Amino acid sequence: MIDLIVKNININTIQNILTNNQFYAEPIQYLDFNVANYFYEESLDKNMLKDIILYPDSTAVYIYLKYFKGFTNSKITSTDLQNDILHELNNRSKSIFLFGDKDSVLLKIVKAINIIYPNITVNGVHNGYIYDNKDVIIKINKSNSDVLLVGLGAGRQEKWILENRHSINTKVVMNVGGWFRYLSGEKTRAPLFIRKINLEWLFKLIVEFPRVWRRYFWGIPKFYYRVLTKKIILDYKCNENSIL
Repeated sequence: MIDLIVKNININTIQNILTNNQFYAEPIQYLDFNVANYFYEESLDKNMLKDIILYPDSTAVYIYLKYFKGFTNSKITSTDLQNDILHELNNRSKSIFLFGDKDSVLLKIVKAINIIYPNITVNGVHNGYIYDNKDVIIKINKSNSDVLLVGLGAGRQEKWILENRHSINTKVVMNVGGWFRYLSGEKTRAPLFIRKINLEWLFKLIVEFPRVWRRYFWGIPKFYYRVLTKKIILDYKCNENSIL
């Protein structure tokens, strides 16, 4: 059994963290059904999760919280939140470090950020397929970045953040999943009207069927079985500064 508590977060949450003087990176992680299953299957020590800010992502998680836990807030979509965070970082002229994906994708992201968010400084990037962990941490810390974005894929990125968060000197470290591909322009999101009716997952399933079908057809039933049988205890906590 594993206990997972999600919170409503918004730009106020990020603003508060950026102004704090903590001595290690504040981890903010999306929790979709895939990540929830990973946490359960890895039998993680609850002490590793207690200081992490988890926010609910994916329609599967949202439906469970809404109909079984009385969750009344709007659905959070990680991609939208991550874009909002970039806008906030741009407004504050902050710096970021990108860790994950391949070099060609990272290059496209840097170019896109320089155009869309000219006040954000990209202090460094590192390939997510070929790396030495100690060297990556040294590189990140030497960059003195405000925010570290980790896109190693579900499971790998959460494990990396949990194991290394106390060695990172950025103010925030976030898992971003496949967001790097959207940011680079290599992938496009569902049309807005599909996103508004919470069917972006269906669009993704159709467009990327060979890659994601196992995740949806096996992952979602496993998630619901685990939360309904209390193998995963999933609940939510409202933040004082939440306006969602």
